[in-house]
Amino acid sequence: GASGGMGFAEESAPSGAPAIGLDKLMKLPDSYSAQAVERRGKGLSAEEWRDRFAAADRDVVRAEKDLRNAQAALEKLAGSTSSWQMSAPGMLGGGTASAEGDTGPVSFRLREAVRMRKLAVEEAKRARRDLVVEANLASVPDDWRTPIEETKTPTGVAPTR
Repeated sequence: GASGGMGFAEESAPSGAPAIGLDKLMKLPDSYSAQAVERRGKGLSAEEWRDRFAAADRDVVRAEKDLRNAQAALEKLAGSTSSWQMSAPGMLGGGTASAEGDTGPVSFRLREAVRMRKLAVEEAKRARRDLVVEANLASVPDDWRTPIEETKTPTGVAPTR
């Protein structure tokens, strides 16, 4: 065992110490398993975790719906104005101010609304991911992560508008 410190694996257990098999070392003691079950879910009940996940899912769906509505409004506005507007915004071809042709400020507000809705979608998805990480760290079982109603509905069906 004095050959550069690499021979320690070949040495037998010192006298007086019981020989412990590798399979026993790799298994957690039963007392730890019981403690882990008690700690599961960070003190929250299954219903509380389901509520948190349902709220996070609702936030994502609501943010995505708001984004689609804002994008549709912007597309509708873009379709109502000429692509070949040859004068400055707010001016008709002859240089006179237009009554309803001025879509610049409206368009800007809609573009800003779309940008803000995109940020809201990203934030909702980030909050949902953070909840998944928190649940993983708290050893929350998978069946605590979905609402009871959701397990009864078929998956892959697009929600109706």
